[in-house]
Amino acid sequence: DRLTFQDGTTEHVLLSSMPRDDPGSDASDMGSFQRLESKTGVDAGEKIPAFAGVQPLVLRGLMSTVSHVVSIEVLTHITFPACDSIFGDPETRLLMHIVGLLPWLCLQLSRDTRGLALPVYQQQQKSCSVAVNIATWCQARSLEGLATVFLAYSHGEIKSINNLLACVAPLLCAQWFPQHSALAFGHLLRLLERGPVEYYRVILLFLKELLQHTPVEAAQSPHVYAIVSQLVESSLGCDALNVLEALLQSCNSPIGVNHESG
Repeated sequence: DRLTFQDGTTEHVLLSSMPRDDPGSDASDMGSFQRLESKTGVDAGEKIPAFAGVQPLVLRGLMSTVSHVVSIEVLTHITFPACDSIFGDPETRLLMHIVGLLPWLCLQLSRDTRGLALPVYQQQQKSCSVAVNIATWCQARSLEGLATVFLAYSHGEIKSINNLLACVAPLLCAQWFPQHSALAFGHLLRLLERGPVEYYRVILLFLKELLQHTPVEAAQSPHVYAIVSQLVESSLGCDALNVLEALLQSCNSPIGVNHESG
């Protein structure tokens, strides 16, 4: 919290100190790099992927029950419309921030603060603050519909998980799908495979809402089916079947998508 990422000077300093693929590196640096390649098993002709930003790394942390809580904490601290060059792709960063935090925001709606311990109440207060930050980010991108939804959440006007998802999903689809649907679906499906169990139902509900508002590419549908179908015989079987039904309808009936300005 002591470092202000929204300060342009901070961004320039951090970017200037990032490791670079400099062809003019001296021989000693190149020798060290080659030794590192041999230890890690990287082929000499294989190019190391470019740094994609901090956000994708944090989102990956959501997949582990060990790092999930910390990853949520980090995401809440980088919820602002600045430093895209450090945190992630400017075209998809807001989308994936919403997709990453929405299941957590949903779970806060399912908890009644009356008579509960102070930490639970503080979590709900924190979720309202995060919703305000997301709304501010949406306003900066001229996404007024999404901004209105998250402001309503922060004011306690959205009472249920289904209501929140029904408000957010069509707006996400209108703005980013189908162009970036594989990115969002991929994250949610990995979270459904590896993430904390308490998120499973919320993710299934989220997937169903998204599928009702966007067509799914033929290449994506088998992957969605393979993962969701594993839950059909569990206590979440009804929710899983609803997702599979929405998947079938999405594959058979392409949905026209109007993009929100911005």
